[in-house]
Amino acid sequence: MCTDIHGAGYTWSYKVYSGEDRAVKGLDKPGSVVVALAADLLNEGRLLVTDNYYSSVPLTRYLKERRTDFCGTVRKNRRDIPLDVVNANLRKGEIAAKQNNFLTVLKWRDQRDVLVMSTCHNPGDCDMLT
Repeated sequence: MCTDIHGAGYTWSYKVYSGEDRAVKGLDKPGSVVVALAADLLNEGRLLVTDNYYSSVPLTRYLKERRTDFCGTVRKNRRDIPLDVVNANLRKGEIAAKQNNFLTVLKWRDQRDVLVMSTCHNPGDCDMLT
């Protein structure tokens, strides 16, 4: 399901799983679902937010090429995630981050580690809490 978080909270799009999904070349099945749900929103300068099931580096690249930013939690075992960020030993409130030309991967420690990917944030946008 794809919903609008800024407006009235209506459902933008939904997809009933029928056993077959059309795959988007270069994306896994969850990434293809995101693209199918958000197809009418691409190339409009929007921001898509997902949870860790759907997040992947190829999806962020696909969306960025279509003028669409991405932000979401990511699983630590996803391919192409920088291991030095994943394996950083942090105390509460500390942040470890790495950025390439379009993607920031950030790990933050509160009660537990939270791993986030974003194409619209820089590591400097985050303050370290003490």
